[in-house]
Amino acid sequence: MRTIIIYMTAAAACAAISVSCSNQSLETTFNNQETKIADYASGVVFSRCTLGQTEDDSGNPMFDDEGNPVFGRTVEESFTPQSVQNGGATRLTIVPGEGTPLTSSGSASVYYAGYVFTSGPSAADITDISLEGRDATWLASTPYSQFTVSASQDEATGNVTMEIGGSGSSSGLSLFATNHYETALLSGWNLSGGDWTPVTVDLGSGDLVEGLQSGLEGVRAGEVCEILFSGKYGLGKKPLGTVPANSALLYRIWVISVTE
Repeated sequence: MRTIIIYMTAAAACAAISVSCSNQSLETTFNNQETKIADYASGVVFSRCTLGQTEDDSGNPMFDDEGNPVFGRTVEESFTPQSVQNGGATRLTIVPGEGTPLTSSGSASVYYAGYVFTSGPSAADITDISLEGRDATWLASTPYSQFTVSASQDEATGNVTMEIGGSGSSSGLSLFATNHYETALLSGWNLSGGDWTPVTVDLGSGDLVEGLQSGLEGVRAGEVCEILFSGKYGLGKKPLGTVPANSALLYRIWVISVTE
């Protein structure tokens, strides 16, 4: 009996040590994630761009030696986004909204793009643009750090089409879900069968991930923002789809409307 008691006690002690070490390791992981989030939030610079036919110093459209229009990227303004902390989440406002802020019991209609966050780029582009005949929307250069623009001309009709791509890499961001058509298009996703309509998120339902719930509180209609949080406030200890367990996440949010 004595041998059994000693064995069980030792096993319990080992289990307690194992759990303690596991918890300590997880806390270290979360702390490292939060440090990377803070570094990104304090260092990233966005460039507001226009993409289209390039103009010379006199404002005249430019053409190459063969008479084809020259397309390019023009930076209108570079800025550091406004940062707000709430309940473990960091919200970076890229395009300010207006009107009544979203409360903890309100709801909002949004487009979103969810990324697994391991690091963030030091710079990114954003532009207000219409693609494939859709309404204009703010588009960020992720998965690239900078937009590139080229043009192709239909020989039969002479029509010129602007083609948007990117250079540089946001390799620390991995897109796992979006309902924002233009983001999916730029990211090379299969667009067939997707639902590219806004979703309604209800902060009073208790159904949202904790970090997203905290980060959304205070957004306004028309706002474009990024909400970041460590795995401590994320999807949990089990992998979900392509999202590893305990991942830090970044959600880019386009707020269409806010309702009390």
